[in-house]
Order: sequence, then structure tokens, then C-alpha cells
Amino acid sequence: MAQMQEQKVANGNTNDTDQASQALVDALQVCFKILKWIMIFVVVMFLLSGTFTVKPEEVALVMRFGKVVGTGPERELKPGFHIAWPEPIDRVIKIPKETLRSVDCEFWYYLTEQEKLQGKSRRVGTSLVPGKDHEVITGDANLLHVNMNIKYRIIDAYDYVRSVYGAEHPETIPEKKLVTDLADEAIIYSATNFKVDDLIGPRKTAFARMVKDYLNRELLAMECGLKLDDVLITKIEPPRQVVKYFVDVRNAAEEKHAKIQEALGDETELLTKTAGSGYQDLIQAIMLEQKLEKTNDPKLTEVRKRVRNLLDQAGGAVQDILADAKIYKTKVVESARADAEYLQALLPRYQESPNVVLTRLLLSTVEKLLPKVRKWYLPEDINQARFMLDRDPQELKQAQQQSEQNK
Repeated sequence: MAQMQEQKVANGNTNDTDQASQALVDALQVCFKILKWIMIFVVVMFLLSGTFTVKPEEVALVMRFGKVVGTGPERELKPGFHIAWPEPIDRVIKIPKETLRSVDCEFWYYLTEQEKLQGKSRRVGTSLVPGKDHEVITGDANLLHVNMNIKYRIIDAYDYVRSVYGAEHPETIPEKKLVTDLADEAIIYSATNFKVDDLIGPRKTAFARMVKDYLNRELLAMECGLKLDDVLITKIEPPRQVVKYFVDVRNAAEEKHAKIQEALGDETELLTKTAGSGYQDLIQAIMLEQKLEKTNDPKLTEVRKRVRNLLDQAGGAVQDILADAKIYKTKVVESARADAEYLQALLPRYQESPNVVLTRLLLSTVEKLLPKVRKWYLPEDINQARFMLDRDPQELKQAQQQSEQNK
């Protein structure tokens, strides 16, 4: 009886153990299934983590184990949805290709943060402080402050990543130091080719163009995927300690320019009044005529004809001068013609009595030359002559009035 009871208890314990084991197995199976789905989910999420989107203003490069995937233009992934292996297998680098970027290059005197916001400083020392104030040296050994803005673009993503990008975060500007250093070098070099008056005066554009050419050559030689877009001078000033003297020189130059322009205006007005609006063509023709006269050029006749035509077409005082000249010419010609007719008529008498005619012509000429002088003509064989000359009554009257005024 006791053995039967023990057998029943043993069977009961065995059943309980089997049930517990079965429950444990069922629980483990459920856990494994859940873990399997979790692992599948993790793997799927891991694979999906390699998907990415390229924005319209970007291109992307995929680096697999540190090497860019693809060759040629195929390396650059265009805007849209793309899939890559997750890191650390693949690394996606997005580049803002063709987007305009800019950096500022400053060769300026020291400013605190508050003074930078205000735009200038009222503190002016007696001299510049090396290492604190920054300036460039011009070709005539003067100092100058200059700020320039450098605008550029990324035109080749592969060259940019290979040469510049490195391990920098995509949201930084890794090429900023490179562009700034090259621009500083270009500014320093270019400034030595200009005088200080040129840089603060009429040749600013030439200075900016030289900086641009220098910087563009360096960027192309480096093959870093960057292309210069433009170089702008934002500020350029002499040192504050000597601004007054530069202002005086600039004012003098402006005054000189104003005087020259005023003189040119007066010249234009005077020439227009003299020869009309076509005075420039007339002056050029006259100068050409004078030049050809020295060399006896065959074209001289044609040029003289052109000068006459231009004189006839000219306006202003030229027409009055030409009219007076024509009148004078006519008067001289008529006088010469009358003299010729007179001498022609006198020729027979001269042939009969040359001495008489010559004497008469001489006396007539003397009468014309000395109309107010009394003249007496004596024969050649008179050895002595006495004259009693009465003073002119008019002269006596004038002498008497003069004497009364002196009293």
C-alpha cells in the first residue's frame, strides 16, 4: 500500500516536471521567434539606413572603404533618392556643387567686437602695431588697408573631396582656410604692382582683376575642384594716421581734374563759336595739310581741297573771317590791277624821259609817306640855300596853352 502511494507521488512529480519543462521550452521558442524578428528588423533597418536623398542644389559621392565609387561623371550622384551600404562600409558625402560661396580677406587695423559692429574705431594710435594691425605694402613702399570678398564655386566634386574635403563634417567649409590663404597671397603680391594713389584712386578695378587672375591660376593649378567667380573690393583706405594727407592730395587731384574739364569745356565752346560743330574735322585736316607741306606729299592738293571745302561748310566766326579775307583779297587785287594799268600807261613816257618819270614817281612816293612834312626841292647845282621858316600858328597856340596849364 505504501509502495503504491510512493509510486503515485513519483508519477505526479514526474508529470509536474514534464509540464514545467514543456512550458520552459514553449517560452524559449516564443523568445527565439521574437528575437528572430527583432534581428530581422534590425538588419532591415541597418540596410535601410544606407538610403539617402540628394537635394537639388547638391551632388553626392559614395566612398566605399575610403575609396570613391565609380569613375568619371558617374561618380557624382544627381539629386534624388539613392541607396548605399550603411557606414562603415559606405560613406556618403554631399557637396553643394555650383552653389556660390564667399570668404572675406581682411588687411585691416585692429577692431574690438563692439567696434566691428559700429564699423570703425575712434582709437587712433601714433603708428600701426605689428601683429595686431594688418596692412599691405604697395609698389611705392606705402601702407594700405584693404578688405576683399572672394566668391567661388565647387565645380568638380571628386577633385574637391580628393584635395580639400578630407574628414571634415559636410556642414563646415573645409576650403575656407585654403581660399583665404591663397587670396591673402594674391592680394599681397598684386599690391606691390601698384602705387598707393592708384589703389585708392582710378585703378581699383585693375587691382581687383590682378588679384582675380592670380587666385584663379593657383586654384586651377591645384586641381582642387574650385573655380573663382569674382573678387570684390569692399573697403580700401590708407592708415588712419595719415588719412588727412591723402584727403588733401585727393582734393588737389579732383580740383585739377575739374580745372582741366572746365578748360576743355571752354575750348569746345570757343572752337564751336569759331568754326561750328565740325571744328574737329577742320582741325585734323589743317594739321594733315601742315604735315604734308613739309614732305611735299602728292596728296597735298587733295588735302588742301578738303580744307577749303570744310572752311566753306564751317559756321561761327570762320565765315566772318573768310568774308573779310575775300573783301581784302578783292581790294588788293583791284589795287594791284590799277597800279599795273597806271604803270602800263606810264611806260611810253618813261621810254621818252626815264629821269623825269623816275623823279616824279619818287616825289609822289615821298608825298604819300610824309604828308604832314613841309618839303622843298632844290636843284643839284645849288651850293647854299637859306630858309626863313615861320612857326606853325597851331603849334604856337598849343605851346601857349601848355604853358598856361603848367602855371
